[in-house]
Amino acid sequence: MHRTAAAHASPRLFNAIAGSILAVAMWLIVAVPSYAQTPPACKFILGFQTLHDLDPADTGDCLDNQAFASNGDALQHTTNGLLVWRKADNWTAFTNGYRTWINSKFGLRQRLNSERFEWEGAPALTSQLSQQAQLPDGRGYASYVWAGYVTFRQVTMVSGSWVVPSVTDTSNESEGEWVGLDDDATLLQAGTDSNRQQAWIELFPDPALFIPKATLRANQGDAFSVTITALGGGQWSVRLQNQTTGDVYQVTRQFDGAPKRAECIEETPVKGAYVDTPMRAPYPRFSPVPFTACSVNAVPMAQQDPMYTVRVDPNNAPVAVPSAIKPDGSFSVARR
Repeated sequence: MHRTAAAHASPRLFNAIAGSILAVAMWLIVAVPSYAQTPPACKFILGFQTLHDLDPADTGDCLDNQAFASNGDALQHTTNGLLVWRKADNWTAFTNGYRTWINSKFGLRQRLNSERFEWEGAPALTSQLSQQAQLPDGRGYASYVWAGYVTFRQVTMVSGSWVVPSVTDTSNESEGEWVGLDDDATLLQAGTDSNRQQAWIELFPDPALFIPKATLRANQGDAFSVTITALGGGQWSVRLQNQTTGDVYQVTRQFDGAPKRAECIEETPVKGAYVDTPMRAPYPRFSPVPFTACSVNAVPMAQQDPMYTVRVDPNNAPVAVPSAIKPDGSFSVARR
């Protein structure tokens, strides 16, 4: 039988070699643990855990633990993208760089990164944009759907007048002008849809009730006015008048809230379902909308510390901008 060199070595030499190997092995274990031990595993927590559990396939596995950015947002990288908790609006979202999933009060909804849902809320209005619109800095905010003026106070009456504009791009299903009041949960409003050329009344979130054209005309170019007045006991009178024809439509609506905000607004609502359909260009083009006599509780809105709202697109570029409001409550909204 062939014998190795180790077989012919003396016991003393063999023991010395074995001892050296054991010493080196022990040194590797003790002296360099960073190479020998597995780093702690990452995990999802709180809202990131919830969103991941709702859609683990799209979200992927964690690559690191949640950390906070300098602006207060929480971030966590995954194998498929990035989880974000936005401090500004308290939304938890995931993006893969192309699409975004948002865990909202309506459940998990997804859209392209270039789109926005109406209910997401637009970013803060920049000083530069206010200056471009020749509006006072710090007295306005951005919206994905509204352009006009809002005042915050207890409301018992709101009224306003306007001229129904012409629309040159009817890609969106609606383009409207209205006055209204709300308590954050419910919005009572009435106005015109210049795309459909119809008047309407809405107790949002219920759908709008369109008034038959034979009952009340709302043609492009017609002068229109709306007055909403508290009658007591949660009853509100809603009066619409076509000032061009003299026709009037008046109804009573039940609204049990305590309105704390009133509006005179030009709006392009999202096309499709409010909850599930993100906004997409193109937006309808319309002639300037002149509003007059916008008042709250029989006092011109201009005298009640109003805030303006500028409608922006998903890239935060201005789409519709109101002019400065005059002492009598008049202003106009122009398409950019």
